[in-house]
Amino acid sequence: MAHDEDELRLTNVKLSASLYDDASSNIDEEHTTFTCLLAGDVNDDGRVYLTDAIMIVYSSLGMAQTGFSEGAADFNNDGRIDLTDAIGIVYKSLGIGATQAPQRRELEAE
Repeated sequence: MAHDEDELRLTNVKLSASLYDDASSNIDEEHTTFTCLLAGDVNDDGRVYLTDAIMIVYSSLGMAQTGFSEGAADFNNDGRIDLTDAIGIVYKSLGIGATQAPQRRELEAE
């Protein structure tokens, strides 16, 4: 596996699901499929790169994007998809810590 890829390994995990009546049910681990989103992998090609940031910019301008993964687009996990997500992706793709990317600052009421 290349050094720039993220890996998720689950071992000895007990899975359960919460049902509508707050009861729990065991899940058949052998027949369960999980989909994991890589934060920032907007085009779902398995890597976080400048093309993902560009897709967010186009989307923020109202341009429809084929293959746009909204779940992965909220890179900074603030509940919004905006240019701060694109900037974080640019930082990550350049090898700069994504946490160093500028964050949205709300205007304070006076």
